[in-house]
Amino acid sequence: MPATSYLDRVVQRDGRCVHVRDFGGDGPLLLLWHGAGVDATIWEAVIPHLTSFRVVAQDLPGHGRSSIPRLSVADAVADGDAVITDLGLGEPVMAGLSLGGWAALHYAATRRCRALVCLDGPTNLDYEAMGLRPTHPGFVPDPPCVPEDFVSLRCPAMAVLCAGESPDDAQWMVPFRAGLAEYLTTALPDIRVEWLKTGHMLVLTRPKETAALIEQFAAAAVG
Repeated sequence: MPATSYLDRVVQRDGRCVHVRDFGGDGPLLLLWHGAGVDATIWEAVIPHLTSFRVVAQDLPGHGRSSIPRLSVADAVADGDAVITDLGLGEPVMAGLSLGGWAALHYAATRRCRALVCLDGPTNLDYEAMGLRPTHPGFVPDPPCVPEDFVSLRCPAMAVLCAGESPDDAQWMVPFRAGLAEYLTTALPDIRVEWLKTGHMLVLTRPKETAALIEQFAAAAVG
């Protein structure tokens, strides 16, 4: 995206920098959290289709220009608090991709939010089942409990799950996510579940469809 279409900002928390890319816009704050191993720029193909919100993408700890050397859920949440306070726009709509969705779920479970959209994250009820080892960029030392976080939500929420681009992809992607989908559908039917026929990086492969899901759900949720 051209540099004129956003503003890079730095928020200070406990003597260190939290980087955000502010894309502007009118409406409630939509705070975007990326997945492991990428940064706030991952959202650029989605941004032009998000027109109902003030859109801000945050670099999670240990990623992009956010200076903390490691990733933890506690630091992601604390950074989010600092960013939201600095912006002064009130309760956010949270949207997170992959690990960012999993962390955004914990944020929304422990903070006041207008709505939550999880984009193929979490993909499983159990953190260890995701196979993340300490050397993986998505490993965190403080994994929260996914079922407990979903139960604790007090805002409208949607989980978008990826079913793969092809039948071969679907053979392993759908069963891996099926337990989470079944749990939400049966135990927490107020949480919307949507399947999208694409790979895990849906913000790159299906940016327009991803943005439409966020827009339609969040706009209805905030009225």
